[in-house]
Amino acid sequence: MKRRSSRNPSNTRGMRYRYPAEKKKRAYFGSNNRRIALVLIAFVVAFVICNVTIHHVLGSNERSSSSSRFPMQMLRRQQQQQQQQQQQHDPVDDGQANHVRFLPPQPPQREEEEEIHEDKNIGSIREDNNNNNNNNNNSDKMIREDSLWYRSIRDKYDDLVRSSESNNGNSHNRQRQVFAQSMRKRAYQPIEDGSFDNDGDCPFHPASGYPKAWNTMEIIQHWNPDDTTPPQSNQIYQGICVFDYEKDYQKAMNYRNAEVPFVLRDHPQVLDTVRRWNQPGYLSELLRNEPYQTEHSTNNHFMYWNKNRYKDGKQKAPKGWNPPIENIRMTFDEWQERANVQDPEKLGVDREHWYFRLKGTDHPKSRFLYEELMFFQPVESFFTVVPRETRGINCRFGMKGVIAENHFDGSRNWVALLGGERRYILSHPNQCQNLALYPKEHPSGRHSAVDWSNPDVNLYPQFRSAKSNEIVLQAGDALYLPTQWFHYIISLETNYQCNARSGVTFEYKDFIHDCGF
Repeated sequence: MKRRSSRNPSNTRGMRYRYPAEKKKRAYFGSNNRRIALVLIAFVVAFVICNVTIHHVLGSNERSSSSSRFPMQMLRRQQQQQQQQQQQHDPVDDGQANHVRFLPPQPPQREEEEEIHEDKNIGSIREDNNNNNNNNNNSDKMIREDSLWYRSIRDKYDDLVRSSESNNGNSHNRQRQVFAQSMRKRAYQPIEDGSFDNDGDCPFHPASGYPKAWNTMEIIQHWNPDDTTPPQSNQIYQGICVFDYEKDYQKAMNYRNAEVPFVLRDHPQVLDTVRRWNQPGYLSELLRNEPYQTEHSTNNHFMYWNKNRYKDGKQKAPKGWNPPIENIRMTFDEWQERANVQDPEKLGVDREHWYFRLKGTDHPKSRFLYEELMFFQPVESFFTVVPRETRGINCRFGMKGVIAENHFDGSRNWVALLGGERRYILSHPNQCQNLALYPKEHPSGRHSAVDWSNPDVNLYPQFRSAKSNEIVLQAGDALYLPTQWFHYIISLETNYQCNARSGVTFEYKDFIHDCGF
């Protein structure tokens, strides 16, 4: 019997040429396992080549820039040595403070800056490099000129201070303490309910249950935030410790390491800045006629909002929502003219208010802040916990009556008051649910939706259960706020405040996470 062919007669020609090719392919690659192995080997080789190339490029860049970083390393080393001497704690300083010349690190380039596209020719790239070099040279020249200009002003006012000290015979350390005390118009005391004592409730390490807290409604009913006049008794619901730099330095360090809030009073470098900034004409001459960012509100309440959340168009602002404040620019003299108004009718809660701002990283004319506020320089110190995670210096000058709505920040924060008075109402992160925050997606996310000067407890019933404490900062005080602690701020008079952040901690993240952040 003749065997039937398994091949399709109509496709005989095609099969005759396809079969040897398929057989060759199977012989070359073999099984599926071998194919997978070859792919993995190729991937590993490509990965190694990419890593070697990247390390080579980064290494060459680092070698080329090492010479430019060396002076900065020297300056950082000098500052660290100075801070180590300070930590040995010899607070008596009878001479003028040593001034370490320090220029802040350049801020990182913004994401929206143009990149060099692949289709650019070599000539245009060289031209761009030349322009960048010219810009760097101009920037260095500007910094040198500003430094000389700043030094001339600083020397003039330092001479006035030395002359005053020689006339009255007081040491420099004593003189600056006397000056700061003269600016503190009132002596605030804890409320007389026996629940808090600054000596008995401030041991060497923070005790369980620190800080003390009371019902928030009770605090604001005792002293309404819209009222800048303190209670007649000057008693407040103080729940945090106030440490004297000379007597309690190590205590303050223990509380800082425990990540709880407290106030440090009369740090020598803070007092030096207090004295300069309150000399008539000093800030006006220092800030010249340069316009700076200023927040404007049609009343005394200031609610931060973030317009960048809606740039990409993926999110939309809530229906009917309008920005609570606007950002404008004005000079210090223009702001001061508005802030120093004495007519009570012009300072009413429904009148316009302005919040003047300075930043130590984004304005060429504000680099002097790193010499004015030496305690906030980005080197490890009592005030700078993690230098590599600093976010510059931010100053806010408040006119009487300005209220910054309750909110939390995502990093640890030091707040130094350099003139005037500010009232802070603080809340533990575990109060997050009771403070009725705007959701994360809201333009004013992480801020309380409650108007604390007139709370609507029917709309926000959880606010009845909120707990807080309060402290009034005066000239020469520095408040430590751990990560994610809530704070509500009232300017009791014209004041100068600067703050600096350095690093994030995670002790309280679960409380904030439960609120949707």
